[in-house]
Amino acid sequence: MLLKISIGEILQGSVPGTLGLRYDNNVIYNEHIRTRRFITRCNDHVVISDNLSEINADSDLEINADAQDFYLRYGFIAPPFTLYKNVYLLAPYIGVVMSNPLTFKTLYPVRHSFDNENAQHQVETGAQLLADLQHSLAQNESDYQVLFSGGLDSSLLLGISNQLNKTRCAIHCFMASMPQETTKAKKMCADTATVFKHVSIESDLSAVAGDFIRLTLEPVADKIALVIPALVTAAKAETGLAVLDGQGADSLFCGLPHDKLYDLYRRRGVRALSTFGTFLPVWKNKSSHLGRKIYRATKVLKCLAAPTPAAMLIQSLAEDTAIILPADNEVKQYLESELAELSKNLDDFHLVIRYLFMFRILPAREMQKYLLAESLNYAFKLPFLEKTMVDKYFYLDASCSIKQGIYKYPITCLAKTFWPGFLNSSRTSPFQVEFTTEKLTVKQFSLNSILKKTQ
Repeated sequence: MLLKISIGEILQGSVPGTLGLRYDNNVIYNEHIRTRRFITRCNDHVVISDNLSEINADSDLEINADAQDFYLRYGFIAPPFTLYKNVYLLAPYIGVVMSNPLTFKTLYPVRHSFDNENAQHQVETGAQLLADLQHSLAQNESDYQVLFSGGLDSSLLLGISNQLNKTRCAIHCFMASMPQETTKAKKMCADTATVFKHVSIESDLSAVAGDFIRLTLEPVADKIALVIPALVTAAKAETGLAVLDGQGADSLFCGLPHDKLYDLYRRRGVRALSTFGTFLPVWKNKSSHLGRKIYRATKVLKCLAAPTPAAMLIQSLAEDTAIILPADNEVKQYLESELAELSKNLDDFHLVIRYLFMFRILPAREMQKYLLAESLNYAFKLPFLEKTMVDKYFYLDASCSIKQGIYKYPITCLAKTFWPGFLNSSRTSPFQVEFTTEKLTVKQFSLNSILKKTQ
């Protein structure tokens, strides 16, 4: 879907409703995480599409060197930037001003709060969340195929789906670094008579990576973007049934490692001990359980040495710390300026983390995992990313999500009521499956493939 709209039409408010965008006071913006739109300006009109390949076919794309360098260091490209010059991602709550060239402003969702003490208690205990998820899952007339890791989010969704008698099967992907999670997930499904589809992904996903880049012309930012289409295909998932996934729960309810990192960062004694993290290299080999632990420990020390919470957060996003960006890298400059604005305008840095992941990183990175699979006619149900859910819980105070040292407290309490005894030591975050792409890193494979198509 590629549309060309004159600036004059936009200034008159004539933005087609099919785009899923809103227009207000000379600004176009997007409120939906699942609505991915790219925009570029050409003289007196703008071109908007949901696919960069379409824009390239209409007007040859040129690589933005700053965005490429940012991608090599961080593994994704922070919105509104893309890999290409003057082509931008309309991530949620980025306002695009119809200037020449286009400029951007940070917008915020309408605030919804749980002021009543009983309402807050309902959220903390999970009762309100349960009702909202039950309502969301009940909307589909057909059954669900549940992506099931055995962790909190997927366990909660599988429990609710079972409760509603809407589970066709659970699809589980084997993780070599965490084989015990497969044993647990299989036992959980056996105890509830749930059909359990156990899949091991092939070690080389070059063909899947090639398909993804041909379809999107985007560099692979989320390695799971190749695993998910391979997973549903290998599991012989039904294209007529929605695949249920818990994407977004970590971001919405303070379940990210970055939330724990920030709380650790605030402890002065810990930070004082971490100064040598400035000189400590981050461990790279995450293929084993031990390797993942060493990686996390060295990366935490590196982050704790940062001078500010915003710098700590940016450092935590780096995948290759050996790559140093110049101070004038425009993508990093924009990210730093936006984090400064968010830190000033939002009540708590946990909310800054939530904003960054929900409205910038998820659209640019995590949402990639569904693009190729959806092109193969698989449909996904993502209740935590539905606008009604995001609007309701985005401003939830961190004290409701972090209690008694437990992160994602409402989800934790709720999931344990469905699966007593199973979730006391869940370690499934992040979901990681090792594979190769023609003996190249995913980033190298992506850039090589894209350069062949755009030169």
